[in-house]
Amino acid sequence: MNNDAFSAGVEPGGLYSSQEIKILICYMLNGAGEPMPRQAVLDIIAGGGMANFFETGGAIDELLRLENLTEDADGRLDLTDTGRQAASTLSGLIPYTLRERSVKAALQLLTRIRRERENTVSMEK
Repeated sequence: MNNDAFSAGVEPGGLYSSQEIKILICYMLNGAGEPMPRQAVLDIIAGGGMANFFETGGAIDELLRLENLTEDADGRLDLTDTGRQAASTLSGLIPYTLRERSVKAALQLLTRIRRERENTVSMEK
């Protein structure tokens, strides 16, 4: 694929094509199995050096425009049926290590969010 994305912040082996970034986002959300906050998706992919932050944000916006993703009022992104099909059909274009790393990070983050929501802490004097 063409390298049409910015490369700042991308580690060696990361993605430099906006098309590949969109596929990785769909694959990660499909592997996570539940909606994720937009910021969490950005943190995992851009923070993990898998792709450029601005390119990842643009890819999310493009996926929303193409109706591969939906975004609820809380800013949580979810895959549509079209997005799921794209993730399963095109995932082979993304290196295996990036696919697995993104899903693992997503599952860890969702587990942490769930634990924080279920367990409240209060301190009394």
